[in-house]
Amino acid sequence: MPLQDMSHNEQQPESWQTKGKQKLRKLPGVKQIINHLGERKRVSDLDEKSRKLEDAHRRALLTSTSEHDLVRARAERAALEHEVALIRRKKKEQKRLEEKRRRAETERAELVQQERQLYEQQLEDERRADEEQARLEADRRAVAERKRRKAEEKKAAEAAAEAERRKQEAEEKQRIAEQQANAPAPNPPPPVQAAAPAPTATPARVAGVGAQSGPHVELHQKYLALHQKLKLLRQNLSAAKQQYPNLKKDLGDFKRDVRKRMSQFTEQKEKNKEIFRLLTDGVKKGNMAAGPTIDVRDYIVQPLPQDVNQNDNQVPALRIFLLNIMAKSAVQQMIVAAGPKPETADPLGLACVLVFANTDLRWQGFPLSDILLAKLHRTVPVLFGINGKEDTESGRKNLGWAREPHAPDGDWLSEQQSTEKWIGLGAGFAACTLRVYRSPALNPLPPTLFWESTARLLNTPVAERTQAHFFLLKAFVEYATPKIIGTFGRAGALLIRRAIVSYPAESHGAKGANSLASAAIAVKRDYNLIV
Repeated sequence: MPLQDMSHNEQQPESWQTKGKQKLRKLPGVKQIINHLGERKRVSDLDEKSRKLEDAHRRALLTSTSEHDLVRARAERAALEHEVALIRRKKKEQKRLEEKRRRAETERAELVQQERQLYEQQLEDERRADEEQARLEADRRAVAERKRRKAEEKKAAEAAAEAERRKQEAEEKQRIAEQQANAPAPNPPPPVQAAAPAPTATPARVAGVGAQSGPHVELHQKYLALHQKLKLLRQNLSAAKQQYPNLKKDLGDFKRDVRKRMSQFTEQKEKNKEIFRLLTDGVKKGNMAAGPTIDVRDYIVQPLPQDVNQNDNQVPALRIFLLNIMAKSAVQQMIVAAGPKPETADPLGLACVLVFANTDLRWQGFPLSDILLAKLHRTVPVLFGINGKEDTESGRKNLGWAREPHAPDGDWLSEQQSTEKWIGLGAGFAACTLRVYRSPALNPLPPTLFWESTARLLNTPVAERTQAHFFLLKAFVEYATPKIIGTFGRAGALLIRRAIVSYPAESHGAKGANSLASAAIAVKRDYNLIV
């Protein structure tokens, strides 16, 4: 069938249905029924739609409630985890603080224990030193007693020999007289030989200077004599203990306090300031303690100013005693601490200058720094122009070589120990003498001492230069170059050049001369100084 006819046949039923509906609607009451049915359908549709919306709303509420519960659960879990984390963090912090507190208490207890051990060790060292001093004094007295007995025995033997000789001469004269009386012709008496003259005593040399001479040797002898006086001062104070009941306790307390302070210096300047104050206060307190007085002029080597009233010459013996203890401790710390680590010498030098410059510890404004210089003359005489050969006993004594502790006649210290000693003393001497004061009159250890000592070292003949010369100069240059140039300017730079360039070149092959070559490298590296 053609396509158009098919379309026509399909449209016929639809047209019929439409017409039927229109006729049905025209019947009475049908329209109302249709409207009623339509209304019911709309209501039903609305109810269905409302029900669906209610179901959808209920499902949304359930979903929202579930999600809300989930979010709340998550929030509660997060809050719980945060609280747990806070508790853990708090416990961890408490544990850390507790550990820190325990560690601080442990360190404090260790520090207290160390200080106690140090104090006990100092007491033990002092006891041993006292025992050793007593033993040495007993040995000295025993040696002196043996010498005295030998001298008395020798004198008695000589007297007996002289008496025997005179007796023989008398008998010989009597025999000759008898022979002359009996003989017809007297024979001339045999000639009597005159007795040989007794040898004249040569002046004794001061120990430690050998056969050297000159003004610097005479000055060195005066300082050695002062050192001996300082050693005898303690015995004199011991004899005064009966007159001053508290003197024995004061001597021990003040001495321990000074030694303790001198061993507490560090690289922390603020801490050192407190130690300087305590050290100075301790010496001043000892200066005010009850005790005997002495003539201060016996402990001064330098010429006194003309305005000094020499009639007012009495000062507390404890002042000299404590200044001597401080000087001794300072030199010992220079050797022990500044030898391996020269930069630690600076607070030691500053402490010496501060104490000896203190107006309360001077005598009529005159500093008693000769006490420290006497100790340095005894410990390192080469600084003051005293030389000697390192390969002889007397030469090493002249140079200040030390022996093993508690062995005055035993082995010498090793070269390594002696090297550290020279370096420590060199750094300490520079730290003491390179302090510039606004008023030179107030400086107890002026820079001229450093210049004179360095000049003596540099002017030592090549044949007499030793390891002590080289390592002292090494300490001067490596430790004190800025202070040397700051004090002496251009002359200081020339002095450094002489010490690290021409001086070792002249001493080529000498033991220890190479140490100045390393000093030249250190000067260039640390101070950017090209000489």
